[in-house]
Amino acid sequence: MAKFKSEGDILREVDLEEIVSDLPPDLLTLASRALSRVLRNDSEIYGLWVEGSEGVEWKTETERLLSEVDGAIAQLSN
Repeated sequence: MAKFKSEGDILREVDLEEIVSDLPPDLLTLASRALSRVLRNDSEIYGLWVEGSEGVEWKTETERLLSEVDGAIAQLSN
């Protein structure tokens, strides 16, 4: 997640905007589901991060990435 620490749109930060339209929609849907699962309170990885000193930052960045993925899904469906 270290790549996503700077401000702004994640897709622009890692230059993925140009290839999002080429990605299979199912892949983005799977990514969204996976990110949603790790953000659940009963997720093992969630528990491990929250217990650590960087838990808040990890959760914030993961939620931000989920938002970007969901935004890409919405953009593709228009």
